[in-house]
Amino acid sequence: MTAASVNTMKAYRDRTGAKVPEALRDLRKRQAVESGKIFQALKAGPRTAPELAKETGLPSERVVWYVMTFVKDKTVRVAEKTEDGFFRYALGPKGGGSA
Repeated sequence: MTAASVNTMKAYRDRTGAKVPEALRDLRKRQAVESGKIFQALKAGPRTAPELAKETGLPSERVVWYVMTFVKDKTVRVAEKTEDGFFRYALGPKGGGSA
């Protein structure tokens, strides 16, 4: 999100009195923390989804959801395929690390 769009959204909320639902605010905070854990683990080097789940303490299905999202937006890339059939993921061309 750009600074201009954040300011536009803030101006709209200020003008209309619109409030962000607490559940949505909590979800976004949780996602920022969880994606940050994944990026931090990937900064140490390529990891498989099971390795990321173990390191971050997140459920494997949630790790896969995040990783697939990050691959789609190019913050994470497929680095290699392991002998076990898993893929190792590494930080991609967009750098990753900002949630």
